[in-house]
Amino acid sequence: MVELFTDSLILSLELFIAIVIVEVVMKLVINIIVQLLLLVFNQKAVNILLNNITFVGTMHHELSHAIFVILTGAKLKSVELFKPQQDRLGRVTYATRGNKVLKSLQCTMISIAPTLM
Repeated sequence: MVELFTDSLILSLELFIAIVIVEVVMKLVINIIVQLLLLVFNQKAVNILLNNITFVGTMHHELSHAIFVILTGAKLKSVELFKPQQDRLGRVTYATRGNKVLKSLQCTMISIAPTLM
């Protein structure tokens, strides 16, 4: 039993570390691509290009959050599928309902929805 727990803990830590490494590498690659694009185009053109590339992914991402808001019983307040602003491309706002456990479950499931869909 202790061995199973230890193995599971080690596997979880390895997975977490792998995810962090992939995220760091992806951010580095994206920064390199943006810097290369800025050598050819101005900032506004690069932003338009990147927004057009990420449009479909952003819609999928925000819709997955919205679907899980509904599935978990939380109250859906608003959905912005694609509205580029300073630090975000879209947004879903909601209010949790129920007791503490249910609210925690709603927040968790809504947060991880894009990885599940």
